[in-house]
Amino acid sequence: MYFVCMAGKRICFMAVLFLTVVFLQAQEYELPRVMFVNAPLGLRAREEPNLNSQRLGVLAHGERVVIVEFSEHTETIDGITNHWYKVKKHLRLDGYSYLYVWVFGGYVIDEVPLDIPTLFGRWSYKDERFMYMDFQPNGRFADGLEETSAVSFGTWTLEGDVLTLSYIRQVDIDEYTTIFEHGWTDIIILEIIDRNNINLIYPNNSVRRLGRCFNPQFS
Repeated sequence: MYFVCMAGKRICFMAVLFLTVVFLQAQEYELPRVMFVNAPLGLRAREEPNLNSQRLGVLAHGERVVIVEFSEHTETIDGITNHWYKVKKHLRLDGYSYLYVWVFGGYVIDEVPLDIPTLFGRWSYKDERFMYMDFQPNGRFADGLEETSAVSFGTWTLEGDVLTLSYIRQVDIDEYTTIFEHGWTDIIILEIIDRNNINLIYPNNSVRRLGRCFNPQFS
């Protein structure tokens, strides 16, 4: 009887210790914080931090997110115990339109997943303040000024180290009508320094140096 009681206490102690470690791991993060989705099939976004809450879409594998809050409780999903994370979900590439959603923290990590092509994601200009480029897996990109609507859009393709950027020009016909048409094309050499640093080399040999954006203020 004594052994059973001690074993029960030991199990309870280990359970409390495990949950305490998980909680402390979450709390050690300074918020807001940039992290990345690690879910090859996508990560469901929800209105509240629980599995019964309304779904608000799916975040793509490798997508950059800004964590702004942790849930007080933990949950075990697919054998993984973690908190829920409240994140910004972008509605447009300009980074200016977004809503807040909850995702399970077990599928969010600190670095871009290794199976994600290096080019994907949000990059900050190293030589020009507040400028960024964002390359999406669907072949779209944005090139603009952080946290504003001053953004150029277009499509990108990559063959070897040759990156082709086809910009789309916005034309205002009148007060109520706007059309989009092909603007100009840049053919650039992509130089990968490492997973978080790249150079874009233009035909005139000018170089745009980009670093992956880990600044949570620029989401």
